Amino acid sequence: MKVKIRVPASSANLGSGVDTLGLALSLDLRVVMSEAAAPSVAFGEGFTEPLADEDNLVLAGVRAAEAAAGRTLAPLAIAIDSQIPLSRGLGSSAAAIVAGVLGANALLGAPLSRAECLAVAARVEGHPDNVAPALLGGLTVAMQEGGTVLARRLPTPRLAAVLAVPDAALSTKTARAVLPERVLLRDAVAQVQRVSLLLAGLLCGEEGLLASGVQDRLFTPYRRALVPAFDGAERAALAAGALGVTISGAGPSILALSRPEETAPVREALTRALEEAGVAGRVLALSIDETGAQVSLEEGGAPCAM
Repeated sequence: MKVKIRVPASSANLGSGVDTLGLALSLDLRVVMSEAAAPSVAFGEGFTEPLADEDNLVLAGVRAAEAAAGRTLAPLAIAIDSQIPLSRGLGSSAAAIVAGVLGANALLGAPLSRAECLAVAARVEGHPDNVAPALLGGLTVAMQEGGTVLARRLPTPRLAAVLAVPDAALSTKTARAVLPERVLLRDAVAQVQRVSLLLAGLLCGEEGLLASGVQDRLFTPYRRALVPAFDGAERAALAAGALGVTISGAGPSILALSRPEETAPVREALTRALEEAGVAGRVLALSIDETGAQVSLEEGGAPCAM
């Protein structure tokens, strides 16, 4: 028995939608799992060296699915390829966890529903903002309260995502460590106002609301110092026609939302901003992934398409 899983990258927060909003993006994690005489993990595209088992979140997802189903799989041979840069605020952890959960669930005979897989993956990740778009695709809103995860896919906005991705990684732990434990009431109120405008802009096509809507008051003011090129990149991208600019997830990638037909000047502006800041990296122009995670199961040796 063999299963193939494809999971998209994601950008969480989208500025003011902290720990709530997420957008699936057109970069893939691909995993193949098959029953084997002995366990093994092979790392391909996207990995310069193998991960230890305790750091391998695909394995963490497999174990979580086994625990939720109350059953254990036979040894697995796992092959992992990824276009998603690690520790760059693009949902690499969520994609790996979702792949592990979905792959194990398929090999177990699908005892867990899609909603249960989402809840299992969110428990492993600790929050559902990346897990939801990775699993469902498109634009999602999600909340985790106790053991319950509420997530919904929203209509996909007509936008492209242009991302400045620094070569240097930034761990989520480091990015969360700079956040204050308390915030001012006026900032909390401003955050509610801005995320409301952001959703209105995304759902109603009111592009003029996006620049204000993405302006996060709770995370970005404290994290921008961890992203050296951010200030210049924000100015340059907006001047080039971007509709809104923010830090992607925990960073250090910088997300510029733009009209699909205007990605070229925004991409050029972000490229120049990285160069002027002396930050090594690359700029990617991505579309919104509307498919979400895909699973294909086969018996025997016949090939199966993702």
